[in-house]
Amino acid sequence: MEAGSLRQVAGRERDGRVSALLIALANVLDGMSREAAAQKFFRLNLRKIDPSH
Repeated sequence: MEAGSLRQVAGRERDGRVSALLIALANVLDGMSREAAAQKFFRLNLRKIDPSH
């Protein structure tokens, strides 16, 4: 699956955590390091849990 396709699926996904994970995977496919993608994934999830982040 290509990064653009993953982002499209993420945009339709109702579960925020699944959506954030799909975006993180798309970022890795686009060349982002796995570490940076994981950090971004956790930041996205923190925003969904605690709006102060």
